[in-house]
Amino acid sequence: MTIPLELTDKIARLGNLPTLPRIATLIMNRINAPQTSAKDIASIAGQDVSLSAKILRLSNSAFYGMPRKVSNLHDAIVILGFKVIHTVVITQTVFDLFPDRSISVQFNRKAFWKHSITCGLLSKLMAGMAGFKTADPEDCFCAGLLHDIGRIVMEQYLHEDLHNAIDYSLKSGKSLFQSESDLLGYTHLDVAELLISGWNLPAALHYPIIFHHYPARILQEASAGKALQPFHALACLCHFSDYLCYDEIIQCAQKGLAPPPLDPACLHDIGLDEGGIAALKNNLVRELEKIEVFYNILSP
Repeated sequence: MTIPLELTDKIARLGNLPTLPRIATLIMNRINAPQTSAKDIASIAGQDVSLSAKILRLSNSAFYGMPRKVSNLHDAIVILGFKVIHTVVITQTVFDLFPDRSISVQFNRKAFWKHSITCGLLSKLMAGMAGFKTADPEDCFCAGLLHDIGRIVMEQYLHEDLHNAIDYSLKSGKSLFQSESDLLGYTHLDVAELLISGWNLPAALHYPIIFHHYPARILQEASAGKALQPFHALACLCHFSDYLCYDEIIQCAQKGLAPPPLDPACLHDIGLDEGGIAALKNNLVRELEKIEVFYNILSP
């Protein structure tokens, strides 16, 4: 994806975007390395008291529903698994980098994170219902959780641009994504790509984040010889989850804003009919308590 020049110029004037802290980078690298043990991860995570405590709290929470109480970090990592730990580390890091404070009433960070977690849970539920055997549930959750990370960067570093786009969206009736493009010449997807290009995120997260508003472009990239086909389904899940957050039953999006454009091909690729979508909404309503649990444990 080509980053608009006006955005790179603005970011250059602001200075560097935030990078992952040392502990998070170490854990992510070790998780992806062969022959890494739970003891290895526990020894690194144990250097961060806050992260260790939150891993333990999460392992004993209703979010993951472990069958027995977990009392130490090593056991928590064994029971939760490396994929879940990866999700927790990334989420905790992002929450810490962009704490829950709103610069203006136009953008509520707590509401933003609730929307993000809802998208993650929807993506995970949808993947299970649709039977995506190649899509890891934690990748689905994490990609959905981080899909709008470019927007939180805009609020912190380019807040005037974001607030102008929100005002434009409310007045024009266009989605915020369309308004960003029309008014600013760039979107939160461009911002996200600038941010995460230095984070070394796995491709299963990178591509859904930067293509979730137009998943079909992943197929275009794949047809050009890039091995991106496996990430198209993940991008579709993020795309439709984001759209569903504007549904009157779910209602997990900023009030007054129009939903982003829906690519009908995504519904076909996901494989959910009207009955499946209704069941998905019902499942989410039963899971809403978990969203609050996850947010309350990991937020600063």
